[in-house]
Amino acid sequence: MSKQPATFADMRSTIFDYQWKEVGEKRGGPIPGIKELLLSEDSETGAYSRIVLFQPGFKFDRALKHPFWEEIFVLEGHVFDCGTDTLYTKGSYGLRPPGTPHGPYQIELGATVLEITWYDKKWYLQQESEQGESK
Repeated sequence: MSKQPATFADMRSTIFDYQWKEVGEKRGGPIPGIKELLLSEDSETGAYSRIVLFQPGFKFDRALKHPFWEEIFVLEGHVFDCGTDTLYTKGSYGLRPPGTPHGPYQIELGATVLEITWYDKKWYLQQESEQGESK
């Protein structure tokens, strides 16, 4: 598993080597009003860690559902999930299993969010198997 970029052996942070970018096509972009600072990405699974910067007044008008686990931690601002009627404020944490619907979103004041995703192949295959049995 190759996860890049890596921290130096002496644990010095590489944060200054990163650049804020528009959300790319791999994650449904470009999306006006969002920038991301990609911290790491697994070239085998596509799992990633990033900091997401939402501009004040940002609105995302559709619900999301994806095949990976997602953790979020709000570093600054507020994120309102219209689909679940949940307001995430500074310090809020959320964990979503694969397939969990979330969104649409409204971000009135702007927000900075740490987002970490990963794949759990055993869990995912078990869910697929159980869904296939129920059909």
